[in-house]
Amino acid sequence: MNIRIALGWTAALLLAMPSTRSHALEIPAEMRQRLMNEVEGKAKDPIMEGEAPDNSIDPDAYIVGGGDGFRISIVGLPSKEYFPVIDPNGNIYDGDLGFISLGRVSLSKALTIIQDRVRNSLRKNYQVYVALKKAKRANVNVTGAVSVAGTYQLPGTYRLLDAIRGANNGTLPPISKCDYRRVIVRNRDSVRTYDLLRFFSKQDLTQNPYLYPGDNVDLNPIDAMVYVSGEVLEPVDGWVSMVPGESLADLLGILNLKQSADSGAILVQKADSPSRRSIKRISVREAAGFALHPNDLITIGSREDFPRPDTLHVTGEVKRPGTYPVLSAQASLRDLIELAGGATERADIGRAVIIRHRRSENVIPQNEDKDNLMNLRGKVSVAGGLRSVRPEMSSSISDMQALGDYTLVQASDLDAKSDLQDGDEVFVPRQDPFVYVSGNVRRPGAYPYSKGLSMADYVEKAGGYTDKADAKNQFMVASYNGISQIRDSGDPGQGDVVVVPAGIEYKRFINVVLPILQIVPAVLSVLVTLIVLGK
Repeated sequence: MNIRIALGWTAALLLAMPSTRSHALEIPAEMRQRLMNEVEGKAKDPIMEGEAPDNSIDPDAYIVGGGDGFRISIVGLPSKEYFPVIDPNGNIYDGDLGFISLGRVSLSKALTIIQDRVRNSLRKNYQVYVALKKAKRANVNVTGAVSVAGTYQLPGTYRLLDAIRGANNGTLPPISKCDYRRVIVRNRDSVRTYDLLRFFSKQDLTQNPYLYPGDNVDLNPIDAMVYVSGEVLEPVDGWVSMVPGESLADLLGILNLKQSADSGAILVQKADSPSRRSIKRISVREAAGFALHPNDLITIGSREDFPRPDTLHVTGEVKRPGTYPVLSAQASLRDLIELAGGATERADIGRAVIIRHRRSENVIPQNEDKDNLMNLRGKVSVAGGLRSVRPEMSSSISDMQALGDYTLVQASDLDAKSDLQDGDEVFVPRQDPFVYVSGNVRRPGAYPYSKGLSMADYVEKAGGYTDKADAKNQFMVASYNGISQIRDSGDPGQGDVVVVPAGIEYKRFINVVLPILQIVPAVLSVLVTLIVLGK
């Protein structure tokens, strides 16, 4: 009979007995509560105090220890079920199972030992099922280059990196500051060294072991390091610790190189003196015999024949605005717009432009059609944010700021494959069937666009010039995603703003004469006051 079931029936009988003065069975309160818990199924097993394991445990890498609890079931004997717990010495003792010595072995090995021992103790050939029910907890001491050194109680399913993160306020110390290549773990009489950088780069779990009770983790600051740059992937990019005596091949073995890396173009700069460095070109074949020294600078070169995609941005009236990597020499503007899902129904594809950061203030890039190249002429409206509401008002502001770092390229040929460059922004504007007339005209506002009409024609639609207008210096403003282009010749296009500035005489009157006229009454008032006080 199952011992727990038998104890439950005994408790029920004892608790149900009538209490008499001469034959009363005195049961201590603590025992009474324990018996009640047995009857109601509330009894707490010491094994429940551990951590419930999950499927992420690697049974070949997890080392069992004190606190690990198991569930042993004998198929065919449902009343036979055991929940032994490993003691701090690595042993299991149970009244029925006897003494089982495990020691410091892997979980898979421990399961086999327990299963064989229980099977051999049975008279018949029953099937024995053994599983880890609760994982141990480990007291781990972390010292060195962490923000909060000390002792932590962590689940035994945690790994070395989890202990370091826990002792550093939940974050990992920078790779450039700590010696992740030689993390030392001491436990009783054993000393192990792990290379967490290999785990970062190669996902080598042997370098990031499970925690074991009594582990002392020491993460030291870097005392010897090299600088790595070029065609190498994160997390190694900059200063990293080195192992004394290691070769260039050893270091390359823990790095993840990009596909564009040239294994025959590894440059190593060595410090010959405090003021002089020598540069050596090393191939992969030579790397095994090339010894590294502290403060060496290592650059992984790139292949000359590797096709590099350019990063282009598509904005405006497209279905999926965003950034797209393409081979610019092989892609046309139409191809790029198709990558972005194509133009929307509101798009004016004919007015698409390429917005480009200018490489030099006064240099036009080669292989570009000068007739299609539209410079910003160093000006952009200070009230660009108002343009979507009243473009004829915002574009009439006379005080304009300089901004000379953009170039606009008209997309006259969507199928051309030579206009795109790395970093370009392709902007597809919205349809705008109006031309806006702004400034010193009698009726500023929006007027329907008609192909072939000049600036003077639109001014006439707006009621003509006012007496303050400077008709000779009128100009047009076109805006593309916050970038304004100014032209003083040609016909207005859809969405353009015709700006008629004030004449020089009017500006002179506003800026010079009017302030003087405003000062005269104040001066006369002061003079009258002085005369009155003088009398």
